[in-house]
Amino acid sequence: MLKKTLVAIFIIGVIVAVFLTALYIGKRWKKGVDYPSDYQELVLQNAAEFGLSPALVHAVMLAESHCRAGALSPRGAVGLMQLMPATAEEVARNLGDDFDIDALPQPEINIRLGCAYLAYLEGIFTDRRTVAAAYNAGLGRVRGWITEQGGQPGQDPVGEIPFPETRGYVKRVEDAYEVYAGRYGVENAR
Repeated sequence: MLKKTLVAIFIIGVIVAVFLTALYIGKRWKKGVDYPSDYQELVLQNAAEFGLSPALVHAVMLAESHCRAGALSPRGAVGLMQLMPATAEEVARNLGDDFDIDALPQPEINIRLGCAYLAYLEGIFTDRRTVAAAYNAGLGRVRGWITEQGGQPGQDPVGEIPFPETRGYVKRVEDAYEVYAGRYGVENAR
């Protein structure tokens, strides 16, 4: 009787161990799907060029397009970093790059211009939440929100974000940043 009980306990233990292992592997696989690492070389290259955290670049890319190069928003934002053509053209001009709207969906062009724009925003704001909010809602709106809340236009952080869409966007960027910071070995700064 004791032998049968021990065998039953062993079998149950094996079943539980297999179940927990499958659950762990499934969660890790899902995180890989939910947080893709596509374009890692381009992200690293451009993040270094513009002095950005690669985790922030990838987090913005995920929040903007879920890392899909051909993404096009209903408002006309294009590519991985979801740049509006007018913004992309201005950024390219400031970099001294030629601008071709037809090339904007190309990952090399889109990530470069998106990183340059993120670096520009980081030059204005030092708080990652505020940078993300400005990337999503626009620099003017974020400055307005800060002023309305009694702060100075370049002051961080943005505080309460009045647009639910932008609040959700900033949360997605922050959540993704945590994952990508681990992958890139980046300290959680800003």
